[in-house]
Amino acid sequence: GSNQPRCTRMFSLIVSARRSLTDAWNSGAYRSLFNNLYNTSLLGSSDEPDVFDASDPRFRFSDFSMRISVEPAEGDEVNFSLYSGNDNLQFGYDFDADGDGNPVNFNDNADWGNLGLSGKWSHSTAAGDYASTLASYSRYNSDLFAFDRQLEFGQVVDSAFTNQNTLLEEWSLKQHLEFNFDGHLLQTGVDYTGQANRFCAFETGLAATGFSERAHTVSLYVQDELALHPLWKVLMGVRMAYYSGTNTLYTEPRGSISFRPWKGVTLKAAGGRYHQFIRRIRRQDLAFNTPDFWRLADLGQVPVLRADQFLAGFQLEWKDWLVDVEGYYRQLSGTLQDKALVGLGNADVLDADFLTGTGEVLGVD
Repeated sequence: GSNQPRCTRMFSLIVSARRSLTDAWNSGAYRSLFNNLYNTSLLGSSDEPDVFDASDPRFRFSDFSMRISVEPAEGDEVNFSLYSGNDNLQFGYDFDADGDGNPVNFNDNADWGNLGLSGKWSHSTAAGDYASTLASYSRYNSDLFAFDRQLEFGQVVDSAFTNQNTLLEEWSLKQHLEFNFDGHLLQTGVDYTGQANRFCAFETGLAATGFSERAHTVSLYVQDELALHPLWKVLMGVRMAYYSGTNTLYTEPRGSISFRPWKGVTLKAAGGRYHQFIRRIRRQDLAFNTPDFWRLADLGQVPVLRADQFLAGFQLEWKDWLVDVEGYYRQLSGTLQDKALVGLGNADVLDADFLTGTGEVLGVD
């Protein structure tokens, strides 16, 4: 007889962690960049305070990630991943906008972070068929606390505080299938995604205010990648998505084509329609103590963003070199901008008024 080697299934573990040192040491370039970013966030103000005058701002970033992969059986793979990141910014300074010797003392403490968890099982066969199930959860949270004091002749004559909290959560379950047959790669799947968004604010002299909203999306998609010829590949597909926030079914067709006229040369073009249901409202202003915030699309003043995208390009391969160039055009409907960002509205998140419209994006990668 003969001795056969014992087969050991694959197991891998990847762990990484990072932490910034800017809360302990910062350079002149860092100070200049920080001041520029801070001053560009001051809505409607031409004054440019130096936030390093009184004491150095303390910014800290840290994150942790882990990924575990296991092959419990031939053709099966199980993956688990975790990511956690946190940012903290603290600073305080005196700013005398009128030059009368009676400054305002600003003190801000902001925390924000992300958490992501996912688990995935996948199975592949010798014939090239494939199936996967993915469950995931993600969370974004932010906490801004600001305490400002008006000084006159070194004495505090007025003070105000603001505390704003945001919690945005998303959870999803996705099933994906692939089938290989007669030059076709047929892909189909279904997924469910839920979102919850909560915001609350506490301010001097005012009762607590806020909003809470929830929505979910159920999607079904199918696409076929067809090798018409060794030189030609065509992909056609469509995604149907029901979004509860607007009680509407959205259709998202997409397709692509590639052609290899010569060895190492590929010409390609693609197009598709996409919808975005979670909208990030950009309105960060550290002077008014207002952070960026999120809203779920609805039938009111927060529209669903629709993007029709078209691209064309080429790819060149020669020895160890690869050149890949794409030009794209994107037509947007349902663009959203806070009026406060352009000086037309107030700084209250709950009374925010939005500008909606259309847009176009051109670019080359």
